[in-house]
Amino acid sequence: MGSAKKSSRVRVASDDPGTEQIACECLVRLGFDAVVAAEYAGLKMAEVERRVIVQALRAHGGNRAATARALGLCEKTIYNRMKRYRL
Repeated sequence: MGSAKKSSRVRVASDDPGTEQIACECLVRLGFDAVVAAEYAGLKMAEVERRVIVQALRAHGGNRAATARALGLCEKTIYNRMKRYRL
């Protein structure tokens, strides 16, 4: 049976690391509006992360530094995620 991971904000269940599915209420608690949360609910965490990065990159015209600042990440992290998700 899958293990449960818990952080201060999100509870997800997984049999395989990186394949956790996220619940709608968790996304709302993380600051997503209800419409976006409903759209992302049930997706794997990696897919939610990819979509958030894509959305932020579009909002900032592809500027990695601005995207990183908006997401509270360092630019190197955005670069690594873009490489991971082949963006």
